[in-house]
Amino acid sequence: MIFSQAHLDRLGSLTKRGDDTMTARLTALLAFVILIPNLTFAHSKVNSSDPDSGSQVVEGLAKFELGFTQPVRVTRFGLIRIDASVATEDLMERDPNDAAALLNSVGASGLITTSKIPKGFSAELTLTFDPLEPGIYQYVWIAVAQDGHLMEGKGHFEVISGG
Repeated sequence: MIFSQAHLDRLGSLTKRGDDTMTARLTALLAFVILIPNLTFAHSKVNSSDPDSGSQVVEGLAKFELGFTQPVRVTRFGLIRIDASVATEDLMERDPNDAAALLNSVGASGLITTSKIPKGFSAELTLTFDPLEPGIYQYVWIAVAQDGHLMEGKGHFEVISGG
């Protein structure tokens, strides 16, 4: 397709009149393209736990804390004392997406937590319970991020004698 000089002149005048508007639109579009992927993929992640998974703590522990990079609503949490015959390595080899199955398979007597899970969104979860005796404990949790992303995780720690 061949453009006449009149067409080119008209196109040039349209571009000159709308330079400020065009620049503003391109700037907005660029910002949108850069920010949307960051917002879309900004799922919350666990950034701390106390005690840390795999750690040893002295008997008497009566609190568990879990921190997230963004607010989440924890819907289920379980702290379970593991039979001494289960190797620590076996705990972490279980399917990491099986937190719900583990929570559902343990009877009420196997769950140790006594505090209620807070309702609403928060970047920190603190649960209290009676002081723990020596043994290996596994924790599992299920949460929903503010963007609707379902998350679950688990970890373990060992409580050792203090004396």
